[in-house]
Amino acid sequence: MKPRISAGQFSILIANFIFSVSAISLPQVLIKSSGHYSWVLAPVTLPVFFLFVFIIIGRAKNQEQFKNIFVPDSDHSFVEKIFYLCVFLFMALILIRDLRGFVDFVAAVLLPNTPIDILVTLSLLVILYVTVSGLEVIARVTVIQFVILGVIVAALPLLLLNEIQIGNLQPILGMEALPGVFKSSYILFSWVGEVVFIVTIIAHVEPIKKIRKAAFQGIGIIYTLLCILLATEIGVLGTKILEVSTYPSHQLIQQINLTDFLDRLDVFIVVVWLPNIFTKLALALFCLNKALSCLVKRETNVYILPVSLILGHLSILLFKNNINQIDFSFYTWPTLGSSLEIILLALFILIKWQRKKKLQNKTT
Repeated sequence: MKPRISAGQFSILIANFIFSVSAISLPQVLIKSSGHYSWVLAPVTLPVFFLFVFIIIGRAKNQEQFKNIFVPDSDHSFVEKIFYLCVFLFMALILIRDLRGFVDFVAAVLLPNTPIDILVTLSLLVILYVTVSGLEVIARVTVIQFVILGVIVAALPLLLLNEIQIGNLQPILGMEALPGVFKSSYILFSWVGEVVFIVTIIAHVEPIKKIRKAAFQGIGIIYTLLCILLATEIGVLGTKILEVSTYPSHQLIQQINLTDFLDRLDVFIVVVWLPNIFTKLALALFCLNKALSCLVKRETNVYILPVSLILGHLSILLFKNNINQIDFSFYTWPTLGSSLEIILLALFILIKWQRKKKLQNKTT
């Protein structure tokens, strides 16, 4: 039986897929590029991604005919095969990048004496277990964990109210901000543009007519939380500290000090945060497996284990240390990721056009 998720779960999956990993280090590179103006990136670029999602999904009346794009046992055109191959490559790169970024974060914050290869192996076991459980389980776990994470992020300004310095956010607007904001927007596009992954799970959303609204809600949640996080980090820590901080979000929550005996809330928040990253990586592996199943024309989980082990090994080999991973994430990925996202969007539009034309020919 085909797994089913609700429109609400769909929106949370989108929000978690983008926000959970990007919150680790993305604020640092955004603030390094645009300074204290980084928090305005959300309202500036939000319309672009609403348009991006609208192009992917299209009008409500045309959505029903695209439910069977990711069906492994059907005959696929040459364009569709290229599309599946690009989806596989895109998800593989995301998995390699985020798995290594996550492991480096754990090694730096929680388990500094544990070898990287052990952390990668243990992480893959958890990710594999969640992935094999299916999309419905991934969605349920994501909803529970992301709601908790969202409440924590939304509460950060209140928890750090005494630490916020309004002067760090001023001046609000200025012409000198335009080059930095443009550069940060370019970097942000490659990360939020990962929302293109929704093409692999659209067919599982019920009712399918609500997917456009749900996708808009997911993008809105991402930008709301990102805006809160950036504004709070700038207000509390200031741009000079954030520009040289590898993990600014963790450094921010270390500033929370409610009482004399509750001064290590960062450990609790990080532990709450980790399952969101696991579910994001499990969803990426699920989408990768769907693309691979379409390429081999058979719905199967046989390839999940060897492929995940290969990608985990590559995450160790390709990056010597966390600096290499950060350089790839914030200096190579903006161009590479944006290019793949645009290619996927163009191929998906072409497939939709081909299928619409076939349906018209059948009706006539």
